Amino acid sequence: MQGDINPYQPSTIPTDDSPSVPLNTDGAWDVAFRLTAADLRHAEAKHVLHSNIARLSLGSFGLIAASVVWIGWLATLGYFSVGWVTALFLSAACYLTLVHQFKIRLRERMQVVGLVNNAECWLGVSDTQFKLNTPNGPFAWPSKDVQVSRTIRGLLFSPEPQLFVFVSRKSNFQDETYSQFQLRVFTQLNHR
Repeated sequence: MQGDINPYQPSTIPTDDSPSVPLNTDGAWDVAFRLTAADLRHAEAKHVLHSNIARLSLGSFGLIAASVVWIGWLATLGYFSVGWVTALFLSAACYLTLVHQFKIRLRERMQVVGLVNNAECWLGVSDTQFKLNTPNGPFAWPSKDVQVSRTIRGLLFSPEPQLFVFVSRKSNFQDETYSQFQLRVFTQLNHR
């Protein structure tokens, strides 16, 4: 009786946050996972950074230059600490506005696909196709269009510019370990 229980298998108990779908056992899926709020925050931060690296870099240089000028001007008037504090807050606000619209579109697309907190999902990766099954239905993209990167918590897939799929190290891998899955995915998707 104890052998029938798999502690790593996602539960199929429905929650109030999202609908639940039963575990697909036809062998077409490589990994089953449940999205958590912490994993979504982590993956969103990485995806936003990777997708907007040029904008954020140029914006940061511009903000640094403007802050130096602002602080220097106020320092000549005897208000160095005021300049420092206002530059700090204005730079933070400007930095957040650089990615605000991107984050709104990203979250809307994630919700349409069904990649939301507590959603149970299944992922399959082959040489030709990247398949995802969420509570909102099945989705597929050509493997050649999918970007993948490693994070400290797992793998971050980007099948579209406004969409990411995060697979945690703690996910339920069907026929392999996380390390084997990672190696196979990077080989199949031709990433080094």
